[in-house]
This record gives sequence, structure tokens and C-alpha cells, in this order.
Amino acid sequence: MLHATVAGAQARRPRPPRSTRDDITVGINVGAQVAGEGLNDQFSVIKNAEPTPITIAQPFSPSIFVDAGVTIRVRRRFGIAADVSFSSREHNATLNASVPHPLFFNQPRAVSGTASLSQSQTAIHLDAAYLVPPRPRRRTSVAILGGVSIFRIGQALPTDINVAETYPFDTATLASVSTTDASKIAVGFNGGVDVNWRRWRRAGLGALMRYSRASTSLSAGGSNSVNVVAGGLQAAAGVRFVF
Repeated sequence: MLHATVAGAQARRPRPPRSTRDDITVGINVGAQVAGEGLNDQFSVIKNAEPTPITIAQPFSPSIFVDAGVTIRVRRRFGIAADVSFSSREHNATLNASVPHPLFFNQPRAVSGTASLSQSQTAIHLDAAYLVPPRPRRRTSVAILGGVSIFRIGQALPTDINVAETYPFDTATLASVSTTDASKIAVGFNGGVDVNWRRWRRAGLGALMRYSRASTSLSAGGSNSVNVVAGGLQAAAGVRFVF
């Protein structure tokens, strides 16, 4: 009788919970770049046989980005991660120029206006990961990330301006802006936190916060070289798949 009782108790013993330790996590995110740096440039062209200095100020503006990546556990709480992100936006830049008079020397006219300039950033983030597993009876895990970021930066850069003017030419207004597309590869760094909430057995939801930065210079032709800073603070949310 005792043997039967013990056997029955063992049969009714609840199964241990499935392990929440997973070796591969794939994430897909959509978010916003909420902080970054703008673009400032200053160059000169020749108009009416005199130098025409032009300054450009393009402040930072938020943009939408998409991101996809994978985190692989290597040993216990340590792993590696690779992510690819892409963002593209158009935002206004303020232009100011001092345009020479077509009839008189040393009598420049002030010209100002705005132009919409496009910018794109494609980044590959290669990170080491410290993995914090979920606590008992909880479904939330955390990956702390840090490593190298490789950016491909594309930027439309002004090269000249055209003005509208009528006799006696004492004033002029901005008519159009000539631009060229410049691009370059830049290497920098990143750090971030990825929080995963296991909603289903092999899938869940996640939130990503990342800061990255890389700087380089882009050439608009001639001696016009512009310093550009890529990256910034990003916040995103999406889905996670675990294997």
C-alpha cells in the first residue's frame, strides 16, 4: 500500500517548467532616431567675377528606422550579436550667401532661403552581448550590447545657388540650389540594451535602445569638404523569435 501511495504521488508531481534558456534570438524592430547631430558647411563659389561665400545649417530632425538582427549565446551569459539598420529622411537646411552685384564691385547682396536635403544611413552593428536570463516565474530577459558600428552615409550636399534678380540688381532672392550626392563608409561604436518579453513559446515582444556614433568627411567637389556625424540615440520596438 505504501509503495502504491508513493508511486501515485510521483505520477501526480507537476512537470518542471520548460527552460527559458535559448541560444539564438532573432529580432525585427521599427523605431525612431530621437537624437543626433546636424550638418554645417561653408564654401565659396565665383559669381560676377567675385567670391560668393555660402553657409549651410541643417539641424538634426528625428527619422524612422528599421532594424533586424540576431543574438547568439556563446557561453553561459556571454554571446555575440549582429544587427543591420537603415534610415532615410529629407529635412530643410538654411542657406545664407553674400552674392556680388553684377554691375559694381564690393557691393554684395545678402541672400537667404531653405532647401530640402536628403540623408540616408545604413549601419551594421557587431557587438559583444551580456545576457541576463529571466528570473524564476518571469518572462523578461535582457541583452546588454556594445561593439563596432560600420556606417554607409549618403548625403545631398549643395554645390551652388541660383538667384533671381531684376534691374537695378540691388537685391536678389534665392531661386534654386544645385546639389550633389556624396557617400562614404565610416567606422564607429555603439552600445545598447535589448529587452525581450517571452509572450509565446518561441516568440515574444522586445524593446531596443541604442546609441551609436561615427564621423567622417564628405566631399562635394573641389575644396568643399563637410564633416558628417552618423548615428545617435535610437529607440525601437518589435518582435522576437527564439530558437
